[in-house]
Amino acid sequence: MRLLLQFGTIVVVSLAGSLAVAAVDGHAWLTLILGVATAIATIAAYRWVVRRVGATLAR
Repeated sequence: MRLLLQFGTIVVVSLAGSLAVAAVDGHAWLTLILGVATAIATIAAYRWVVRRVGATLAR
């Protein structure tokens, strides 16, 4: 269960970021900014899921 939640979160955030980057195709700086924002959002979402699942399992 934990693996599915972690993997699913990464897939959803990465897919959304990939769609955003694809939408601004041709704008180098905007693509770079959205790529970095996607990486940061993916790490933040993964951290949130790990903490939430860990807290749920600790109960």
